[in-house]
Amino acid sequence: MNTDEHDLTSSARLSDVGATHFESLRALHRTLDAVFTLHQELLVVLEMGLAADVFDTHLLLLRLHMKHEEDWLLPAYRALGAWPRFPEVLYLGQHRKLLAQLERVRSRLSQSRLARPSTPRAAVAILELETTYKHLSEHHDQAEAQGLFKALDAGIPVSERYWLVQRCSDEFLLALNSGLPLLRRARQRVSERTRG
Repeated sequence: MNTDEHDLTSSARLSDVGATHFESLRALHRTLDAVFTLHQELLVVLEMGLAADVFDTHLLLLRLHMKHEEDWLLPAYRALGAWPRFPEVLYLGQHRKLLAQLERVRSRLSQSRLARPSTPRAAVAILELETTYKHLSEHHDQAEAQGLFKALDAGIPVSERYWLVQRCSDEFLLALNSGLPLLRRARQRVSERTRG
């Protein structure tokens, strides 16, 4: 396993101690960021087809993470009662905005994938479109850290926290592992294209 692949998988693993805190789920965000960065590196080296495939892997992982939040974490958050930091609707709204922005990116990727040859201008247009997504993602990560995860860590007993955190992590890692062959191939392609 090379350093870049280690970065993808190790950030998603949770230690036994960390697995008792929802804050540890931020490691999954770092993995999502690493996959997205690999997608953008592929854009830079004009590997549009592979960039689109890695983008799809990122989207799959993000949707899974959102599903965990919406099916398990937000109901637990709601059950805690009113928390002053952020309302549940904020997180759901952020999910919708993130997915809407990624659908715009996906559309542009599809157009670029069909165009031959790939051009730097097409890659730059996609990268610019993705800037909005990255900003939204950063805000969502901060809202989770300062509101959702903090409230869940404070309000849910350790035994329940461990079960929920571990379940989110295990399902995410299973999905990530199924994408590792593609991610390895993508990392190798970036390395080949950037060797001087």
